[in-house]
Amino acid sequence: MPTKTIELLADEVVGLDPQQAGQASRVYQGLREAILTSYIPPGTTMHSTDLEARYKASGAIINAAMNGLAREGLTTKPSPSAHVLAPLTRQAGEGPAAHTEQIMRQRIANRVYPHDTLLPPYNALAKELDVPVSVLHKAIEPLFAERLVVHSYDPIGTRVRSPAGEKERVTRATPFTVFGETKTLRAWAKDDRCRVVYETLRARIVQSHWDIERALTTPLTRSPYA
Repeated sequence: MPTKTIELLADEVVGLDPQQAGQASRVYQGLREAILTSYIPPGTTMHSTDLEARYKASGAIINAAMNGLAREGLTTKPSPSAHVLAPLTRQAGEGPAAHTEQIMRQRIANRVYPHDTLLPPYNALAKELDVPVSVLHKAIEPLFAERLVVHSYDPIGTRVRSPAGEKERVTRATPFTVFGETKTLRAWAKDDRCRVVYETLRARIVQSHWDIERALTTPLTRSPYA
């Protein structure tokens, strides 16, 4: 079942000004209502370009709205299109921890939380899911046991683990979206927000499976033994 959250989270509107964030929230709420009432049925593919034309909104605004829908488990992660999912309904006799576990599994499977990225802080995640932190801990325990998530110590948190043997093919034309903008990796390497050279940026993504924002913004650190 989708969560009760009806507003976009702060990290979903990063890079948008207040007016744009307000429009993104209205688009999100309109699409959310349409999905929950089955006006947009499960299995529908929503294309960002179609939504941009329908709502007369920029790609960044539509992307923010679609990320909110994906977070709730209503759609897959936009890339840039998204598929409407059948909502997770709570089964008879299913406790809050078991239901929360299913929500987390769905989000990981649909890459709402991409591989090799940290889950949101537990306090924020529990509030979003409308469950106590203790229930969230219990829900995530099986995910640790199956190695779907692992403890991260640098940075500290819970990291979504990349499947064994998974390799992402990155070509010159592969698009990467962050800060509400989409560019190729070489174009991002020339962006003022990139803290490393292209070769390091590509290695971080292809070999180390970093997410694009972390790969872009983390500066190189000099070893104290150098």
